[in-house]
Amino acid sequence: MRLASVTRREVESLHLKLGKTVGHRTANVAAGLIRNMFNRAIEWEMFDGRNPGDRIKKFPELPRERFLNGDELARLFHVLEVMATEDESPLWRDLILMHLLTGARRSNVLRMRWADIDQTTATWTIGRSEMKGKRTVVVPLVPLAMTIIQSRRLLVPAACPWVFLPMPKRILADGTRGVDAEPHPIEDPKSCWERIRRDADIKDVRLHDLRRNLGPGWPPATQTRRSSPRPWLFHRWPPRPLRAST
Repeated sequence: MRLASVTRREVESLHLKLGKTVGHRTANVAAGLIRNMFNRAIEWEMFDGRNPGDRIKKFPELPRERFLNGDELARLFHVLEVMATEDESPLWRDLILMHLLTGARRSNVLRMRWADIDQTTATWTIGRSEMKGKRTVVVPLVPLAMTIIQSRRLLVPAACPWVFLPMPKRILADGTRGVDAEPHPIEDPKSCWERIRRDADIKDVRLHDLRRNLGPGWPPATQTRRSSPRPWLFHRWPPRPLRAST
């Protein structure tokens, strides 16, 4: 398809279709991507027409406020413990708990490195290149988070830089699991989270939603009021307050 053949009506039609079938946010992202693509084409002198993605009226996007209540957290913890026993590995339990205990983004937790953890001060430093806001943050680690990290040090090969190393898929001749020659972090835990969510009977919860359960009183969370968020949770400034579960 030639760039000159794309019309504003077609972009509007796609935006409306995605808004009805997929969701408002996805539709707005797609429209923005089209607009940016044409802007780059104009900048690189590959297109000299009018940008068909300009001034597309976006759908309103309501801020997401889903979080886990006390009953849902109890079911989640139960499922995590069962998985740790059945799979003979605490990987997923440790990974989900680290999301809850630190409130960090999924991508940061998945790529947590040993080199970024200071066990003396119980802190985790996330470099600016890995942060959405492009600023370095230091996340304090509560005792349970430190216990998880110390236990994982015994499970992960010394040469591996990642705290959460996936279970190796390669099977050796004797039937045991081998260690990958080049360890890599977990790329996408979506399928595993769907299994956890289904078994725990917690509906409409994304892994990212776990960040909203973190408050000054958690763990355990005993407050019922909204709590002031911690600096590394910020999506924007000023941030929306978070809920502490009961």
